[in-house]
Amino acid sequence: MGGGVAILYLSLYASFTLYHLVPQGAAFSGMVLVTAGGLALSVGHDAVALSFLAMLGGLLTPVLLLHGHGRAGRAVRLHPAARLGTLAIALFKNWRGLDAVAFIGTVVLYGGWFDKFYSPAALGPAFAWLSAFYLVFLLLPFAHHLRRATPIAGERFVMALANATFVLWFAYHMLWQTRQHSLGFLCLAMAACYTLLGWRTRRRVPSTGRRSSHSPRWRSSA
Repeated sequence: MGGGVAILYLSLYASFTLYHLVPQGAAFSGMVLVTAGGLALSVGHDAVALSFLAMLGGLLTPVLLLHGHGRAGRAVRLHPAARLGTLAIALFKNWRGLDAVAFIGTVVLYGGWFDKFYSPAALGPAFAWLSAFYLVFLLLPFAHHLRRATPIAGERFVMALANATFVLWFAYHMLWQTRQHSLGFLCLAMAACYTLLGWRTRRRVPSTGRRSSHSPRWRSSA
């Protein structure tokens, strides 16, 4: 199955880039479908290696197909299909390595786009993409635990903190010079999101760190 997914990626890439048999949009949509199919197969067959292959293909799709093909291509360079697929997988599988690859790949792609193509005129789309990525990686570390009601491992909070740092870093560079008040409202909105997520997690996920008033240690200290 991994070989089949790789051949599909290669065929779509060659059909557009080398032989010009299909338009850019068709090749891009085809690769998105291959990514979604590969991720679905990985869940159905419990094949984590296949999920990594599909994820890497999804992350490389905009780089392979859209590089050097005009501003329209740059506008969709940050298509979030692979990230949404990872979020869907997190509901069923606790594959932490896949989550890390999706996050690191997103930071690299967004950072590369921001460095080369961002301008104040692109503030709206750039901020919209940043917000979408924030929401995906806000839920991603905790989706499996919330669905299964299982205790949350400590390293899951590392991604949550990294996500907040990633968003604030780029938001600062976009908003500080001309929209400082908007940056303040963004911080308040993020705080509200984390408060809501923490409230939901506290109700849904059991905590192994709390001690009840009926534990022997509590009675002895009392």
